[in-house]
Amino acid sequence: MKIFNKNEGTVEHPSFNEQLKQQADKLGLKVEDLKKLAEGKSCPKYGTKEILHTRKVRGGTLVVFNISEKYRGEKISTGRKKNKELKR
Repeated sequence: MKIFNKNEGTVEHPSFNEQLKQQADKLGLKVEDLKKLAEGKSCPKYGTKEILHTRKVRGGTLVVFNISEKYRGEKISTGRKKNKELKR
């Protein structure tokens, strides 16, 4: 009975190194350069287990923030839930 097979629809998440490589490719950098930008920074919740949030700011410079992509998404979603509750 395949109805009860839970492993059928699972998706494997890329490893940390693969995520780092994808982020470096998206930003047009080498992985080593991205690691240099992130030196000494860590997320308050996940530490260095998750990739850090990086983006280009005004002037075209790249900035690595002290928050991971995962934690940033969690904070955004909780903020949206609060806004939705306040509008009711």
